[in-house]
Amino acid sequence: MKTASPDIRFSELQPGMRAQVQGYTTTGDGVDRFADLGLVPGAEFEVVRQAPFGGPLEICIAGSSLCLRRCDGDCVLLKALNAQKK
Repeated sequence: MKTASPDIRFSELQPGMRAQVQGYTTTGDGVDRFADLGLVPGAEFEVVRQAPFGGPLEICIAGSSLCLRRCDGDCVLLKALNAQKK
């Protein structure tokens, strides 16, 4: 599923920011993997923390925590729900 350009890239998110999944820039197995992780269109999540030196982000989605590499997360189209860190 593809939609318009993202409001914000996953790699630009900071701890405390919230976002909503809008779609994907990939197809096939990539979409299935994101769906398995709960990153489906309409799902909202919050960034909990980030690893140093551009490492993965820990997000909380549907009551579960998961870490996702920034390069993988950039395949998910997002809408920012808050513009600034808490």
